[in-house]
Amino acid sequence: MNKKSIFFFLVVILLIAGFLLLYFKVILPNRVESNEITSLSVCAEYDNKKIETGMMIDGIEYNLTDSYEIIEFKKGSIVTIKNINIDNQSYYIRSQQVNLSKNMRVDFKLTKPKETTIKKETGIYNVNLEIDSYLEDAFICLKWSYDYYFVFLENHTQSDKIERYQTYDRCYDIENIDGKQDFNVTFKYSSTPLSSDYINLVIGTKQFPEFDKIETIK
Repeated sequence: MNKKSIFFFLVVILLIAGFLLLYFKVILPNRVESNEITSLSVCAEYDNKKIETGMMIDGIEYNLTDSYEIIEFKKGSIVTIKNINIDNQSYYIRSQQVNLSKNMRVDFKLTKPKETTIKKETGIYNVNLEIDSYLEDAFICLKWSYDYYFVFLENHTQSDKIERYQTYDRCYDIENIDGKQDFNVTFKYSSTPLSSDYINLVIGTKQFPEFDKIETIK
């Protein structure tokens, strides 16, 4: 075997060794690593429109735009997603866990309170109320003057007082109000009520005091 053949043979061996080294040290590990990574695409929506808001994803805070935020995680990770209000937003706080066994897309649908309107129809011993709003984790509290007694929100069980309405006489958990809903307040009185007598009602949502509605219903 002449020198040229030996040199050519050595070059081929070196090229093969170099390729094998590159394959096992770089290409193969990256290929295995890519198989262990999944991507999570997250956006926030309100009223079927993508919105800008804050989001806590696996303990890290992100400011979402009106498009998807794409984040990579190790395959099989269990990730907690929770929205964060920014710039005086008032979206109800949600949290969700996702198991990233594959690439996933999460459309995080948010809701927020709406202004409350109250229509009332007064009877001798009751007030019928039509309340129109959107409130989650809602409550109603009642307060009345001395001449009224046995004042109740019919068909609802009395609950603990709301912290910010400790001066009210009774409070009730309402859960959710979505659209128009009817309520009936019953009462009795010891003598003919004077103009100074009253029954006050407050309806609100526990997360956002700024949406509380206070009204004299009698």
